[in-house]
Amino acid sequence: MLMPDAAPLLSAGLRGPPGRAWSWTRAVLTIGPPLWAFVLVAELLGMEAWRYASSDLEIADPAVRTLQYVLLMPFLLLACRAAVAIGYRRPHALVRIAAQTLLCAGFAALARPGLAFAAAFVARGDVSASLAESLLQPNAETLAVWAAAASAAAMHYLLCLGAIVGVKTFRDLEGERVLRAEVERQATHARLQALKNQLNPHFLFNALNTVVAMIETDPRLAQTLVTRISELLRRILSEGASSVVTLRHELELLERYLAIQELRFPQRLTHSFDVPAEAAQALVPALIVQPLLENAVLHGLDGHDGPVHVALVARFDDDRLAITISNPGPHRPRASGAGVGLRNVAERLHTLFGDRAGVELARDDAGAYRATLTLPRIDDARSIQGVAA
Repeated sequence: MLMPDAAPLLSAGLRGPPGRAWSWTRAVLTIGPPLWAFVLVAELLGMEAWRYASSDLEIADPAVRTLQYVLLMPFLLLACRAAVAIGYRRPHALVRIAAQTLLCAGFAALARPGLAFAAAFVARGDVSASLAESLLQPNAETLAVWAAAASAAAMHYLLCLGAIVGVKTFRDLEGERVLRAEVERQATHARLQALKNQLNPHFLFNALNTVVAMIETDPRLAQTLVTRISELLRRILSEGASSVVTLRHELELLERYLAIQELRFPQRLTHSFDVPAEAAQALVPALIVQPLLENAVLHGLDGHDGPVHVALVARFDDDRLAITISNPGPHRPRASGAGVGLRNVAERLHTLFGDRAGVELARDDAGAYRATLTLPRIDDARSIQGVAA
């Protein structure tokens, strides 16, 4: 009989839903008696049918048979508990299998003695005497009867043991599945929160560099930038607990960021948003667009003195939302594997949506670089893996 080890998560000390985890002893005591009662009922029904078809009415007495099964039940429970304790796994697999065989044979050998004791207990001396005589003076016929009884008892034992192991294993696996899903959800949520939290220091680092660059050349502008940055960070921090927001909300934060950059580059930087109402109401992971916009601004301004127009376009294509941010510039933007911001976006998308979302960087025919963020349509924030509702 195969007895798998305890589920890894449960055996490691983690616990599933209350009342789900069972010890082997509890499993034996919970499943064994009702299943043994079912075997008894099936046996009595079979015996009653046999009684009508046979003249040997004494040996099939329901009272004797019932008491036999009552007497055998403690031995059944002890044998099943010993069997699950022995198991079958290595080391010493052959020894374990031999021990399991002896347990099964030992219980099977108790079938006829149990019947004799039951017959004597209910004052059926004729039956008990006949059984005793068959034991003391065996012949081919009585040996065949004993073998048949032992085989039936062995099958009943294996049936009960298999049911106990099966139900216990199923409950352990189900408890492990629920527990593993909860652990994975919590781990994913923690990972997403950590990834999102990286955006605040990343943006703050770049913003402070902007302020430092302006302190000596234009102190008044630097003061204005500090005020704008503090307002933006205050909003990000006050609403940072949200895991999913509407695209409209995300665009409001982007407007604040662009306002800061346009103060620094008033003659060079402009922007436009082309977002229909349907796309504006779409749900997106919080702070998922900001790193792409920041990348477009920084690399669009890098290496030349000409004007830069950053354009954001969002459209629904069936059940997928495509957000494209384009900017001109002589240098190719960083690949998704480089840079904290873009790497953060790629990791968050993969964690949340797997292969259903992604970021693609390309250059179009007009020479503009495009970053396209593709997301599945989100109807309910709770449908996103790892996002707490």
